[in-house]
Amino acid sequence: MHDPEGHPDWREDLGFSFYDRASEVCGLMRMRFRPKEKIKEMVCSLTMPDGSVVWLKDDSSPYDSTLEARKLKFLTVEPDRRWMLAFAGGMVRTTERKERKSHVEFDLEFIGLNEVFNHGGPSDEQENAPRIPQLVGLREQFGRVRGRLSTGLEEYDVNALGAYRNSWRLRDDGSVSAWTWMSCQFSETHAFALSRLAAGNEQRDSGFFFIGGKNLEIAEATLAIRSDTSGDPRLFDVGITDREGAGHKVIASTIRRVGVPLGDVRARGDPAMHEVLARYNLGGSVGYGLVEHLLAGR
Repeated sequence: MHDPEGHPDWREDLGFSFYDRASEVCGLMRMRFRPKEKIKEMVCSLTMPDGSVVWLKDDSSPYDSTLEARKLKFLTVEPDRRWMLAFAGGMVRTTERKERKSHVEFDLEFIGLNEVFNHGGPSDEQENAPRIPQLVGLREQFGRVRGRLSTGLEEYDVNALGAYRNSWRLRDDGSVSAWTWMSCQFSETHAFALSRLAAGNEQRDSGFFFIGGKNLEIAEATLAIRSDTSGDPRLFDVGITDREGAGHKVIASTIRRVGVPLGDVRARGDPAMHEVLARYNLGGSVGYGLVEHLLAGR
């Protein structure tokens, strides 16, 4: 973990996600460290093919720097390359009509397929690079996820593509007006990630395409979002120019919400962080991955 250097608003997140095309199971698991409050949070969710969500969210684990919280464990086997992800315990299964308890177990291996991409990399050294205080650090990698998963009702042999993400930054003080993070895996040799953060009059884009065995850093990005009548995002139209001057056109369409069920955020008047599984299209190549999109002011 990174040194917060005594900053009172520091937090650090570390997590993994995956989508198994064969079973249509989408997994998302994260730990968050908030040193000033001595709080370690965890969230783990499995969005099932029938639309139900098997999940657990907790902030009662003893605070320390270990990557273990409420029976969720992340174990580094090989730094920046190989992890073991494990859980054994109770979760809640939520459907449209009811909730019930489930006993969940998984033992999964994440193997990175590219070099970890540092969003705070060389381009940040440019004199005209936007500086947004909330975005201090973000590292990302895509990889293969394999192993065993049991939800109490179903058994799966997971064979999926997914992503690892580690971010460390100042806690949002309300000045962030928009946030979009996109992560897609087309194959073991082709992936894409984009992070866009806006605060005040500043905007910051960063990310990569993994093509030809290397990370190509994103130089410029355009993003148009089309929403349904309720205002929920349904389609993300992305134009990218990489550092080698090549152009890329990506279309991401929402499949379903993922993550912990939050109820009707509009009724509560909260800003809506949409976390969705999306189907991506890049010149006829189809991939799957997540989109996080903050709808500020909703």
